[in-house]
Amino acid sequence: MSNFPIVTQFASAEVPKFLEKTSQNLVYFGVDNLYPFELIDLYNDSSTHNAIINGKVGYIVGNGLESEELKTKKWLSSANIDEDWTSLMKRLTLDYELFNGYAIEVIRTTAGNQYHHLDFANIRLSLDGTLQYADDWITEKGTRNSKPEIQYLERYNPRDENQKRGVIYHVDYRPNLKFYPLPVYVGSLAEIKTDVQIGDYWLNEVTNGFVGGTLIQHNNGVPETKEESESFENAFKDKFGKATGTKIVHLFSPSKDNASEISNLNGSDLHERYLEMSNRVKESIFIGHRVTNPILFGVKEAGQMGARNELDLAYEIFTNTYIAERQNTLLRTIKKLAFYDIQSTDIDII
Repeated sequence: MSNFPIVTQFASAEVPKFLEKTSQNLVYFGVDNLYPFELIDLYNDSSTHNAIINGKVGYIVGNGLESEELKTKKWLSSANIDEDWTSLMKRLTLDYELFNGYAIEVIRTTAGNQYHHLDFANIRLSLDGTLQYADDWITEKGTRNSKPEIQYLERYNPRDENQKRGVIYHVDYRPNLKFYPLPVYVGSLAEIKTDVQIGDYWLNEVTNGFVGGTLIQHNNGVPETKEESESFENAFKDKFGKATGTKIVHLFSPSKDNASEISNLNGSDLHERYLEMSNRVKESIFIGHRVTNPILFGVKEAGQMGARNELDLAYEIFTNTYIAERQNTLLRTIKKLAFYDIQSTDIDII
């Protein structure tokens, strides 16, 4: 038998850290400066998390912004050449729910100020708090770009008429955080990652017929070197999937009718354990998102009737404890800009 059994360990996500890089005058948004993109990946990969985020955006934006005043209606109808303020608010709200922050680029023109959504994932802060923006922090391979094309942006100053371009950078306060925000759902990040892994498990199960926690005994010869063993392991991983957190152990022996033996190391109840875990994970994700009742997002629990009065009550509680707070934060920013431009703050969400 081989003296160097191979353990196929698939990659798992690291806990993000915010690092101050004095030599670069930059605060890293995560260990590799790519934490926002990790949050975007989780948003794209977890169906539960994705549905909650999108549902929150819908509840916050509602049917859009309105005003009783004609001049304010006109102002709301044109945030920039391509968008009204309701369309712009949808983008800002999605960033707000993903990252707990949002950014608006203000461009002064002879016809008046133009307001544009600035992708929050692409904003970084210098050690002195000034803004750096690049749309190539991450390479096409998903790694950190060592030479991004950085634009240095000023924070918007409504009193500086000579400022041609400025940025409103909003993050919610959190104790002991000087630079970047943490998402509302930060307490459920482990569960969201687990939700993704559970999906990977079922994908591997369906695609390959076996999953992590598997021992494979190869009885058709022993690799002569450790390098040959590792080369085999890499080829196996590339062919049969890369589900996060799964593990396959390979052992080699000279012969046993030249057949490979596959043994499950996790027991026979793995499917039941995954189903139970999936239910617990979803519950934790809803709690982390401060959702008072999953029925608001189309998920009924055992014993729930789903009656209209139950839905109305759940909506009222969720609105009072979460939605109204988020709406007010966004409205304060929008009303300030309206006041600077047209001296009016008569704006509400339908």
